[in-house]
Amino acid sequence: MGHKDPLVRKSVFKWSTQDVVKWLASLGDWAQEYDERFKAAGIDGNLLLSLSEYDLEIPPLSIAVSYHRRALIKQLETLKTLGVKPPADLWEYKVQCAYYIIL
Repeated sequence: MGHKDPLVRKSVFKWSTQDVVKWLASLGDWAQEYDERFKAAGIDGNLLLSLSEYDLEIPPLSIAVSYHRRALIKQLETLKTLGVKPPADLWEYKVQCAYYIIL
């Protein structure tokens, strides 16, 4: 995560395809194998929030591992609820809190 524009402050609706790839990387090693598929499909934040488990299963994403699809759907539900990436570490938590204090 870059310190200049952390996803904990940026609305998912404004995410670029590169932001989606950063988000996938933050989920763990298992999700990083899908970053090229999301990039090639041009999945930005808006499209990301519209994905269903079925969309993840079929081309162009073709995520065959069912528990990977379920984990992604669970993370997508969190994104839909919060509107931003939840903090993954203390630094991101501090950035998110400072952002909301400024608002």
